[in-house]
Amino acid sequence: MSNSPKKLRQGDLVALVAPAGKVAREMVDNGLSVLQSWGLKVKIGKHLFDEYRCYAGTDADRASDLQTFVNDPEVKAIICLRGGYGCVRLLEYIDFAPMLHNPKWLVGFSDITVLHVLLNCKLGIESLHATMPKEFHHEGIADRDEYLRRKESTESLREALFGQLKAHEFRPDPLNIRGRASGRLLGGNLAILQSLAGTYCDVDCRGAILFIEDTGESSYRIDRMMMNLVHSGKLAQAAGLLVGDFAEVNDESDYGKTAREIVAEHADKFGIPAAYGFPAGHTNPNLALYLGRNITLEVKADGVRIEF
Repeated sequence: MSNSPKKLRQGDLVALVAPAGKVAREMVDNGLSVLQSWGLKVKIGKHLFDEYRCYAGTDADRASDLQTFVNDPEVKAIICLRGGYGCVRLLEYIDFAPMLHNPKWLVGFSDITVLHVLLNCKLGIESLHATMPKEFHHEGIADRDEYLRRKESTESLREALFGQLKAHEFRPDPLNIRGRASGRLLGGNLAILQSLAGTYCDVDCRGAILFIEDTGESSYRIDRMMMNLVHSGKLAQAAGLLVGDFAEVNDESDYGKTAREIVAEHADKFGIPAAYGFPAGHTNPNLALYLGRNITLEVKADGVRIEF
């Protein structure tokens, strides 16, 4: 049973935080501009512009910003500015228990997967795998096609936050395994899921639709991570598989298989419905997904439909 935050309305208060990598002023300004154009009020974290090694401040300070907005009953959504690395270092500092009584949206992807898994699997609270202000569209993007792809990502986030996102439909893929499955949508970045294996934050795939994506990995590392999903029993336990983008894989030609073919080599053994090529992850468009929510995945010959 999942706990779903309320859909946003104009005039609601949202917060910007940086729980991982350090941020630049322009990405904050762009985030403020877009969110305010939606009629939202925006707070920013006290330590947002701090720098400590590769992080946006010390672990304690990044956690303090996040905890402040978790505790604030007026804040309806917490939007992470970017990923990078650092969320796993906050787990010992953060108490998400207040969100059990006052659930609010947590938004982000990539390294933010750590927080998604904690909310979805340990507390039963839904969250949003979606684009972040670092990737929002803005007029400074010279490539018009990239601008439009980013705009599509940003609009998908707006629809999800305001409760207007009901389904996604996308084209078929030769790797798809047809079928229909229902279950909680869980997952995110594959490398982050691997890093949480065996911990109290491990993703629980029993009866779930597992979503995975990644970027910048070598083919053999993707194979190794998929072997972990096999040998841990996670793929056997899952009801379905949703595969997003695998961007910037650096040795596909040497390895002899694409990243998606590596995933399929292992997933096919279990015969569960599987959909490849969903536009989400580290490329644009990066369409929003309600993680922790019971969804239906239908994979047919003429395309795929996800119903939230």
